[in-house]
Amino acid sequence: MKVRHAYLPGPRPSRVAVPERRHRGYLVVLVLVLAGAIAVLPVFFLRPPARPGPAVLLIQATDTISATPSNASVTADFGPYCAPVAWDAQQGVLAVQADLDLAGVEGILVNHYAEGTSNFASNGGDHVRPTVLVQSGTWHLVSPADGHALATLVRSGENVTVNGTTYGRGAQWSLHFEYDVPTPSGNAHVVEDVQFENAGVVPTRTVPVEPCV
Repeated sequence: MKVRHAYLPGPRPSRVAVPERRHRGYLVVLVLVLAGAIAVLPVFFLRPPARPGPAVLLIQATDTISATPSNASVTADFGPYCAPVAWDAQQGVLAVQADLDLAGVEGILVNHYAEGTSNFASNGGDHVRPTVLVQSGTWHLVSPADGHALATLVRSGENVTVNGTTYGRGAQWSLHFEYDVPTPSGNAHVVEDVQFENAGVVPTRTVPVEPCV
C-alpha cells in the first residue's frame, strides 16, 4: 500500500523592515547651500571693479621711532588701522583703496613706522601712513606724536628735493630728527630715523574698500 507523504511547509523567514529613503534632510541642506550661494552673488557682481588711477610720484619711507623715558606714554598717529595703500613691486603699481581720493594728487609719501620702544599709545594696525601731495599744495613729513612738520618735500617731475638736496628715481637717503613732546608724566624725547626711497612716477590702481578687521 502506497503512503503519500504530505508536504508541510517550513516556517517562513521573518521580514526585515527596510527604512524609507529619507530625502527630506538632503533637500533641506541643498536648499540652504543654494540660498547661501545666491546671497553672495551680489558681492561678486555688484562689487565695483578695480580701475586705473592717476600716475603719482611715490616716495617710500621706513621710520624707526623711539621715545624716552620708557615710562612716558606718548600718543602717536601711525595712520589708519588698515593701510589704504599697498605697493605691488612685481607689477610696479600702487593699489589705493577707493575711499582715498586721488583727484588732483601728484605724489604720495608712504611712511611705514617701526616702533623702537613700546611706550607709544596708538590705535595699532598696519603702521602705514600715506601723505598726499595735491597740485599746488605743500608736501610735508610730519611728526606722528604732535603733528609738526619735520621736512618739506618739493616735487619736480620724477625728482624730489628735501632740505635743498634733490633725489632722482631710485635714490635712497636718510634723515634724523629729535624733539620733545609733552605727556601726562612730563616731556618725552622722541627720536626718528627715516630711510627714504624715490620709486619714481608710478601708475595707481583704485581698488574696492576691503573690510578692516
